Amino acid sequence: MNANSTRQRAWQTPVSLQGTKSGIYCKRLMTEKYACFVWKESKWARQSMTLDNYKSAQHIIAQPAPEWQPYFLPTLDAMNITIKPHIEISGLGAIDRVIAQTDLVLTASEGFSRIFSPDIISIPAPFKCEFPFYMTWGKRTHSSQAHQWFRNQITETARELK
Repeated sequence: MNANSTRQRAWQTPVSLQGTKSGIYCKRLMTEKYACFVWKESKWARQSMTLDNYKSAQHIIAQPAPEWQPYFLPTLDAMNITIKPHIEISGLGAIDRVIAQTDLVLTASEGFSRIFSPDIISIPAPFKCEFPFYMTWGKRTHSSQAHQWFRNQITETARELK
């Protein structure tokens, strides 16, 4: 059996989000951790981001849906750390312009460092919090060769990003 057929067989072993009868399949792609993103000239780019600094910083939080919250907030709650967002935005599309020439701190997936402007730099978050990335799909496309190929491409890309 070659590597390609082994990969194809992996798609035949679904992990269901809601039980095998749900028709929803899921595959864990990778695990990410959080980083802090700051303007390259901000005070946070020049000094270490300690927990005390983090608590006192002005934060910007992406809030794509009203009830959604980033995975790192419960981690901070468990540490008795509360941050109050200075700015809430619905997405990260214009984050470069929002953070530029400020001391704002964005806490987000460290993977964003690959796409943000060079003016926005990544510094380690002062806490440890990892979160999974999953790919999900439905029963209708589960056996489709084209969709299996596409899911395989996504899996390979995620593996390269690790």
